Amino acid sequence: MSPLYSVMVVTLVVWVGLFLYLWRLDARVKETERRLAGGSAAAVAEAPEAVIETQGGAR
Repeated sequence: MSPLYSVMVVTLVVWVGLFLYLWRLDARVKETERRLAGGSAAAVAEAPEAVIETQGGAR
């Protein structure tokens, strides 16, 4: 096996591993969102609002 094929195989294994990791992570995030929202997809889509407060009266 030439060195080029070895590099290509290692690269392919890395990409496949990365793809599988992200796919599994996405499934876990979706499951967590479902549990937190009580099964409602609309509640997940709403983003919380941020409030900016100054400290020490600085303006």
